[in-house]
Amino acid sequence: MTKTSDTKATKRASTPTPGPLFEASAPLSTVLAWPALPAVLRRALTRAVPTGSLSTLSFGESVRAWRDPALREWIVALLALDVGVGFGASGGYNDSMIGLLAHDELDETAVSRFFIGGVEAGQGLGASFRAETPEAPASVCAAAFVYREPKGGLEADFVFLAGATREPVVQVELAWVDGRSLR
Repeated sequence: MTKTSDTKATKRASTPTPGPLFEASAPLSTVLAWPALPAVLRRALTRAVPTGSLSTLSFGESVRAWRDPALREWIVALLALDVGVGFGASGGYNDSMIGLLAHDELDETAVSRFFIGGVEAGQGLGASFRAETPEAPASVCAAAFVYREPKGGLEADFVFLAGATREPVVQVELAWVDGRSLR
């Protein structure tokens, strides 16, 4: 079995850098070409999604296929980062992938665009997976995003797990660390 972990938190400077808007029809290769793509998302695309699919599978199609085990790593990473979504011909951010998952609408919604934000100072994004072979889809994977307040306590967290329950993806609560320093 192959087991790996991307535990290094990706951090950016404290000046927020708005992420790009990707049309739902954009191929995943376009997302991969973005130089500031967080490492966790880059690894999910390059490890889990077959190379030939990167230019033929669109961002929207990949999200609508969120139950596909081959896309587990990509989906949990997008959920952990709480990627924004937009509807209709124009406009901005209308909801998030977490909101769509909570309402069981990831595969039913006509999302027209996705917003990938960066990882700022005081924030961390990490992921881990387990696969039978290095080329195989993850049998189990998880991704987590945490935001620490200036004093070190946990202010927000988004943790998702796939392949360990009967549900394709579940959100995990970190209530046991509330108020505790993460330093």
